[in-house]
Amino acid sequence: MPRIALSLLVFWPVAVALAPLLAWALAVWLAGRALRQPRVIGVAWNVLYGIDQLYNALLGGDPDTTISGRMGLAIEQGRCRLCRPVCWLLDRIDPGHCARFIERDEGEREVLPL
Repeated sequence: MPRIALSLLVFWPVAVALAPLLAWALAVWLAGRALRQPRVIGVAWNVLYGIDQLYNALLGGDPDTTISGRMGLAIEQGRCRLCRPVCWLLDRIDPGHCARFIERDEGEREVLPL
């Protein structure tokens, strides 16, 4: 079985299982913003960041990096055609998103390069 197929075989069930947690974190984050509670926003942000790192690990990336950072680095290195339009969309919402999340001191444990 190809490695990418194996990675997706693991990714989708976990994604479905984590959907309620993701929904909870987004709801907490929105409530924190509405109530202007920085600690509540911080808790939600940490959960969302952890979910992002988990999904990246499930897709063969380093567990200490996010999907956005991994895509940003792949764009810089000219390795991923699909990453460019995804980061372009993210940049419309949050300018410089993928480039800002590149962690140059991480990534040694990436198993499946983009």
